[in-house]
Amino acid sequence: MLPFPGGLESQSNGALILAILAAIIYLYARNLPVSWRRSAVKTLPLAALAWLSFIEGGPSLLTAALALSALGDLALAQEDDDRFFLAGLGAFLAAHVAYVALFATGSAGLAILLSEPWRLAAALAICAFGTVMLTRLWPALETAMRPAVLAYMLAIVAMGVAAFTTQSPAVMVGAVLFIASDAILATERFLLAPDAPHRTVTGPAIWITYIAAQIAIVLGVLA
Repeated sequence: MLPFPGGLESQSNGALILAILAAIIYLYARNLPVSWRRSAVKTLPLAALAWLSFIEGGPSLLTAALALSALGDLALAQEDDDRFFLAGLGAFLAAHVAYVALFATGSAGLAILLSEPWRLAAALAICAFGTVMLTRLWPALETAMRPAVLAYMLAIVAMGVAAFTTQSPAVMVGAVLFIASDAILATERFLLAPDAPHRTVTGPAIWITYIAAQIAIVLGVLA
């Protein structure tokens, strides 16, 4: 039995271990040609985390956010297709909206940001980072892509700010890692040339920060 918060039962530990192992496998399988097996491996970590949330009786918003993230992973696994990219973007946008609602539930909201300067500073830093990223990305985006990217940017910034209204350090760390992962992904897709040598680093960085973010949020909420 692994010593995770909340006294997780064996099924929960199994789901978490499965998520971690599948994430590690995909880290090595990500360079393989697109196939249903590769897509299944990429989808499995978040599907396992959604199952973990469900069997632990976690908030329905958490389970929904994780399930939506799994759908987003499935869509993004179909690389080099803007239709699937937009579908994945939509799934993750919905996941972030679910996270915003989840983090806002039971929190003190803006009051806690105003009463604790470090929280306000973190929230402002997230807003500033989102603004800089959007300004940097905007000229590189196709006109048809701009509304979707703008909506997504607003959603993930709202998720990050909402995380700092909670009492969970793990949730805050998870939100920051999620933003970092998406920032690297956006940079890789829209700002780097297809043959840029940096892609050998950005690909694993996107996946590792993303999986770490989701696990941190799950454990933070379930704790």
